[in-house]
Amino acid sequence: ANGAAAARPFAELDALLADLVARAPTVDECDAAVRALRSELGFAPPTAAAGGAALPGWATATLLARHRSIDGAALGGVTAGAAHAALRATCDPARAWRGGLVPTVAAGSR
Repeated sequence: ANGAAAARPFAELDALLADLVARAPTVDECDAAVRALRSELGFAPPTAAAGGAALPGWATATLLARHRSIDGAALGGVTAGAAHAALRATCDPARAWRGGLVPTVAAGSR
């Protein structure tokens, strides 16, 4: 019974991964991803609108990026073609972890 319940989310994951492999990201998608990464990794300082409360998080992200040897300048060289090549190399549905998709019985529903 559990196998049948898991079939739908597993099929959805397979379809999403297949789409990532088959369809190259657009230049706009790639640019948006680079902007998001710059922000999340601390390479883009917080805006004035964010206020001072954002500074500790930004400082932490910046230090962690340096500690992990993440090169902010390299993000500028990411192209849609390079991103697609990386996706094709890593998004094999057979290698996907599915543990988070396994349905569980909710408390009190038995």
